Amino acid sequence: MTIEWLAGNRIRGTNAERTTTTGISPITTAVGGWKELTRFTLGSTSTSITTPTFDNKIYYKVLVHGIKSSGSVETGLRMNGVASGNKYAARLRVDDDTERTPTGQNQIADGWFSDPNEFLSQIYISNLAGSEKLVIGHTAGAGTAGVTTVPKRMEWVGKFVPSPDADVSSITIYGSGTFAVGSEVVVLGWDPADSHSTNFWEELASVDLTGGAASTLSSGTIAAKKYLWVQYYTDSIASSSRPDFLFNSDTGTNYSNRYNYNGTESVAASEDSHFAGISPATTPFFANFFIVNNSANEKISIGTGISRGGSGANTAIAQKFELAQKWTRTSGSGTGDASAQITKITLTNDASANFGTSTYLRVWGSN
Repeated sequence: MTIEWLAGNRIRGTNAERTTTTGISPITTAVGGWKELTRFTLGSTSTSITTPTFDNKIYYKVLVHGIKSSGSVETGLRMNGVASGNKYAARLRVDDDTERTPTGQNQIADGWFSDPNEFLSQIYISNLAGSEKLVIGHTAGAGTAGVTTVPKRMEWVGKFVPSPDADVSSITIYGSGTFAVGSEVVVLGWDPADSHSTNFWEELASVDLTGGAASTLSSGTIAAKKYLWVQYYTDSIASSSRPDFLFNSDTGTNYSNRYNYNGTESVAASEDSHFAGISPATTPFFANFFIVNNSANEKISIGTGISRGGSGANTAIAQKFELAQKWTRTSGSGTGDASAQITKITLTNDASANFGTSTYLRVWGSN
């Protein structure tokens, strides 16, 4: 058995190097994380998508990829099949329209768009026993297919008040129109008591800026996954410029962006040459993006992030931002790799300024 000496005179071997004659059973590592509990993918058109019942967990994360078949698919979230009795309330805003506060509803609006065509929602649910079920959601609606249409963005919160109290055990996404084949709901769960190694998210890339400052940082080639989670941090940019993303080295005008800074009016940009990462600034940035990376559809993304501003707790945060974006690239169009899925992500910026040396890019994915 090969032995590796670590700091503090600790030793490390591998399970493969252990022999059965030593009397020591192989060690298995159990790691709690977001575990897929269930999913339901439509095999035929329908006005709703309902999951099977799933295990009780304290927290849920729900991914919804909806594709319109007909009608105007404004969507609502329902739990446990409850579609009457006025058990829901919400607070929501579409783009930067007037905030709405519907109460006594039969669902929580999670896609209040007139014609989303296709949308991505990421939803968090607190499922504490004996408490009202609190929900946080972000939704991006693609609108009419094509790069000339800027996506819609919706941020929303809500609550479900079951009577009598009951754990959340199923999810329904209801549409005012009809969902197409392939639309789906994926439910992930997490609980402090969880002990497993079947995490939904698989790390695809973990890269750091080494060897001095540079103006780009690439994931390299990554596995093609339907759902991507992208995270980046940079301690600074050499001049006031904006971090951006390129997919598959595509620099053509195949990107469409809508973004909001500090609650101000959205900026809409169609036929852009990049995915917007944040507004111009020179202080540290941190951001998260979720992308539906289906080969047959436009690539829709939801993003949130922060620009720190000055150091210290007595200095105001410079910016918070929310984004809804899409990449309309199809196989064989534009520049760069003609893949129908994102298989490379490059963090760059609009002024070719250098990122600070603490910059990193992380990518996780799952099918």
